[in-house]
Amino acid sequence: MGLYPLLPWSNRISAGGFDWRGQHYPLAGNLAGEPLPIHGDGWQRPGGSSTRGRPSCDSA
Repeated sequence: MGLYPLLPWSNRISAGGFDWRGQHYPLAGNLAGEPLPIHGDGWQRPGGSSTRGRPSCDSA
């Protein structure tokens, strides 16, 4: 089984961050060669399965 956690967002964040309630929240690029942050940072952290069963799996 493969798991690619796109956390806490998926895809690219344009403008190097996002605006919420009138405030800009900058996000640095997190992948070499990509100027914009992409797919959050969940996929860059160590982890694995803590428990698994049918039909679910909990990641550590």
